[in-house]
Amino acid sequence: MGTADKLEAITRRCSAQVATVDAVLCCGFAGDRGFMRPELNEHALRQLRGALPAGCSTGYSTSRTCEIGLSEMAGMPYQSILYLVERCSRPVATTGASTTVTTVTTVTAATLPP
Repeated sequence: MGTADKLEAITRRCSAQVATVDAVLCCGFAGDRGFMRPELNEHALRQLRGALPAGCSTGYSTSRTCEIGLSEMAGMPYQSILYLVERCSRPVATTGASTTVTTVTTVTAATLPP
Protein backbone atom coordinates (compact mmCIF):
# COMPACT_ATOMS: atom_id res chain seq x y z
CA MET A 1 0.00 0.00 0.00
CA GLY A 2 1.53 3.32 -1.12
CA THR A 3 1.38 6.73 0.52
CA ALA A 4 -1.61 7.87 -1.54
CA ASP A 5 -3.52 4.72 -0.57
CA LYS A 6 -2.73 5.28 3.10
CA LEU A 7 -3.86 8.91 2.96
CA GLU A 8 -7.08 7.91 1.24
CA ALA A 9 -7.66 5.22 3.89
CA ILE A 10 -7.23 7.85 6.64
CA THR A 11 -9.61 10.17 4.80
CA ARG A 12 -12.20 7.38 4.52
CA ARG A 13 -11.92 6.66 8.26
CA CYS A 14 -12.55 10.33 9.03
CA SER A 15 -15.21 10.98 6.40
CA ALA A 16 -18.71 9.94 5.41
CA GLN A 17 -17.99 10.10 1.66
CA VAL A 18 -14.81 10.18 -0.48
CA ALA A 19 -14.41 10.92 -4.21
CA THR A 20 -11.04 10.82 -5.99
CA VAL A 21 -10.17 13.40 -8.68
CA ASP A 22 -8.17 11.28 -11.12
CA ALA A 23 -7.31 14.24 -13.40
CA VAL A 24 -4.95 15.72 -10.77
CA LEU A 25 -1.90 13.75 -9.62
CA CYS A 26 0.35 16.58 -8.37
CA CYS A 27 -0.07 20.21 -7.33
CA GLY A 28 2.82 21.29 -9.59
CA PHE A 29 4.27 23.67 -7.00
CA ALA A 30 7.64 21.86 -7.21
CA GLY A 31 8.86 22.64 -3.71
CA ASP A 32 9.08 26.43 -3.66
CA ARG A 33 9.32 26.99 -7.43
CA GLY A 34 5.62 27.77 -7.63
CA PHE A 35 6.37 31.07 -5.88
CA MET A 36 8.55 32.16 -8.80
CA ARG A 37 6.87 30.18 -11.60
CA PRO A 38 3.12 30.11 -10.80
CA GLU A 39 2.41 28.72 -14.27
CA LEU A 40 3.69 25.32 -12.98
CA ASN A 41 0.90 25.21 -10.43
CA GLU A 42 -1.69 26.68 -12.81
CA HIS A 43 -0.96 24.04 -15.43
CA ALA A 44 -0.87 21.07 -13.04
CA LEU A 45 -4.16 22.07 -11.39
CA ARG A 46 -6.01 23.40 -14.44
CA GLN A 47 -8.71 20.70 -14.07
CA LEU A 48 -9.00 20.78 -10.27
CA ARG A 49 -11.77 23.32 -9.71
CA GLY A 50 -14.12 21.71 -12.25
CA ALA A 51 -13.48 18.23 -10.88
CA LEU A 52 -14.32 19.01 -7.24
CA PRO A 53 -17.74 17.82 -6.09
CA ALA A 54 -20.44 20.41 -5.42
CA GLY A 55 -20.37 21.65 -1.84
CA CYS A 56 -16.67 20.97 -1.35
CA SER A 57 -15.48 23.69 1.03
CA THR A 58 -12.18 22.64 2.67
CA GLY A 59 -9.11 20.73 1.47
CA TYR A 60 -6.34 18.76 3.15
CA SER A 61 -2.81 18.00 1.97
CA THR A 62 0.53 16.69 3.25
CA SER A 63 2.67 19.63 2.08
CA ARG A 64 2.48 23.30 3.03
CA THR A 65 3.49 24.51 -0.43
CA CYS A 66 0.91 22.17 -2.00
CA GLU A 67 -1.68 23.67 0.36
CA ILE A 68 -0.80 27.16 -0.90
CA GLY A 69 -1.12 26.23 -4.58
CA LEU A 70 -4.20 24.07 -4.08
CA SER A 71 -5.96 26.79 -2.08
CA GLU A 72 -5.36 29.32 -4.81
CA MET A 73 -6.38 27.10 -7.71
CA ALA A 74 -9.38 25.44 -5.99
CA GLY A 75 -10.75 28.69 -4.58
CA MET A 76 -11.07 27.18 -1.10
CA PRO A 77 -8.70 26.69 1.85
CA TYR A 78 -6.38 23.68 2.15
CA GLN A 79 -4.76 22.61 5.44
CA SER A 80 -2.52 19.81 6.70
CA ILE A 81 -4.28 16.43 6.80
CA LEU A 82 -3.43 16.45 10.52
CA TYR A 83 -6.29 18.96 10.97
CA LEU A 84 -8.70 16.36 9.54
CA VAL A 85 -7.36 13.67 11.88
CA GLU A 86 -7.59 16.06 14.84
CA ARG A 87 -11.16 17.02 13.95
CA CYS A 88 -12.19 13.37 13.65
CA SER A 89 -10.64 12.52 17.01
CA ARG A 90 -12.80 15.06 18.88
CA PRO A 91 -15.87 13.91 20.81
CA VAL A 92 -19.00 13.90 18.64
CA ALA A 93 -20.98 17.16 18.90
CA THR A 94 -24.77 17.07 19.06
CA THR A 95 -25.18 19.73 16.36
CA GLY A 96 -23.35 20.69 13.18
CA ALA A 97 -23.71 20.41 9.46
CA SER A 98 -21.78 18.01 7.28
CA THR A 99 -18.73 19.57 5.61
CA THR A 100 -17.20 18.48 2.32
CA VAL A 101 -13.39 18.42 2.17
CA THR A 102 -10.60 17.40 -0.21
CA THR A 103 -7.17 15.92 0.38
CA VAL A 104 -4.15 15.59 -1.85
CA THR A 105 -1.56 13.30 -3.04
CA THR A 106 -4.20 11.80 -5.22
CA VAL A 107 -6.74 14.59 -4.88
CA THR A 108 -9.59 13.23 -2.79
CA ALA A 109 -12.90 14.79 -1.83
CA ALA A 110 -14.66 13.73 1.35
CA THR A 111 -17.75 14.59 3.36
CA LEU A 112 -17.16 14.71 7.10
CA PRO A 113 -19.83 13.27 9.36
CA PRO A 114 -21.57 15.86 11.58
